[in-house]
Amino acid sequence: MKLYLLEENPEAVEMRAKIKNMLLSKEANNILLALQLMEGGGFPAEIVPYIWVMACMDTPPIHLKKIKTILKKNTTASMYVLFQDTLEIYSRKYENTIWDEDFQEWASITLNMLQEDHQTSPYLRDFALAFLHFTSYGGGYVMRHAILPEETICRALIDNQELSLAYFKLTALPACLGEFTALEKLNIEGNLLLDIPDNLKNLKNLKSLRFEDGQDEYKPLPAVLQKLEDFFPLLLADHYKQKGWQATDSSEYENSITFYEKSLTLDGENDIVWNNLAWAYSHVQKYEKAFEASEKAILFAKTLSDKASYTSNKASDEQRVGFSEKSKQTAQEVRDMLRTVPENQWLREDLFSYALACQIGGKYEEALVYYEKYEQSFSYVMDGALYYNKACVYANLGQKENVVEMLKKAIQTDNIDWVQEARQDTDFERYWHDAFFEELQKEFDEKLPF
Repeated sequence: MKLYLLEENPEAVEMRAKIKNMLLSKEANNILLALQLMEGGGFPAEIVPYIWVMACMDTPPIHLKKIKTILKKNTTASMYVLFQDTLEIYSRKYENTIWDEDFQEWASITLNMLQEDHQTSPYLRDFALAFLHFTSYGGGYVMRHAILPEETICRALIDNQELSLAYFKLTALPACLGEFTALEKLNIEGNLLLDIPDNLKNLKNLKSLRFEDGQDEYKPLPAVLQKLEDFFPLLLADHYKQKGWQATDSSEYENSITFYEKSLTLDGENDIVWNNLAWAYSHVQKYEKAFEASEKAILFAKTLSDKASYTSNKASDEQRVGFSEKSKQTAQEVRDMLRTVPENQWLREDLFSYALACQIGGKYEEALVYYEKYEQSFSYVMDGALYYNKACVYANLGQKENVVEMLKKAIQTDNIDWVQEARQDTDFERYWHDAFFEELQKEFDEKLPF
């Protein structure tokens, strides 16, 4: 039988190229056709990397069985053992939840195995390209060892204008990166960058930029961070905003203030960040700064709903520092503001702002009505502030059982220490020495993951 795929003529070369493309298409029918062609026309050595790596992925059993048969028949015993070792490594991805960093490491181990094996090393470039195409992993190893050109690696990894170089452990980003101007998402976490190329600023369409910013080994150097801020000020502002909210959610208010202020140096008219900063300041009892931040939030508010929300938060801070009459006036401003629009046109957050304004103004029964409307607007509520505020209202109405129930719901909803909030909130003064405070504090402390 003539094995035409193994011949060295233009027709055979063209057919081998078509088979590669069939495999790279990842389409079941194309893959099946490619395998059938090789069963009848021979198994070219240059195709080994493509079906080898493809087998390691989430390949349908019918294809995997054929691939194993082909490899066992057409490769040496030692090479087939190496294939089985590779398959074992990659099967773990589909059996367990594995971090990208671990899987990148396993990809590197596999590529190193292939590089050191004398039977597979001649096809290492093909293996590398197949790895990138089928797995999106191993790019760090391929780039660090210059197995393929950087541009080829990047092109192979880009998917829907998204490129991940996560945990490549690079000291420098590819010099060609700035040429991919259509990129919308870029992940450079897990690298030891000493610098970034100046042409990175050409990525004008970038909407998401992920990088390490903690205390671990991958935290960017100050010079790298400064460049990122210069090139992508709004993206970095959003990054710091998210970090600020994470700190707030963990009741780390001083840290959240640092992140919010950093964000505002890059985007000084972001009303959401100004409002979040006001919240953080009020929780460390820096009320003058909280009022200043609230005024900025109100100034830059883009909608009536936002303005009402920020104004109601300001009223809450005024009440907290004892400006009782002022807080009631500000709360009335919120009510008047929202009443300029028919209630059936209100957004969900308008119900909360109106309820809070009623609460601050001493209209407790009306506050409960609108908090209830707000709660019913959700299919599932994950808002500790809602339950805390309802607890405040019930405290003012002297309904202890409802106070306990609402505080319990608040601490079950998120990681904010609402019990400590209540210990400093004069709405709860009559209950400060009650035993239920200690019980709730213990419940909150036990739910924390540390």
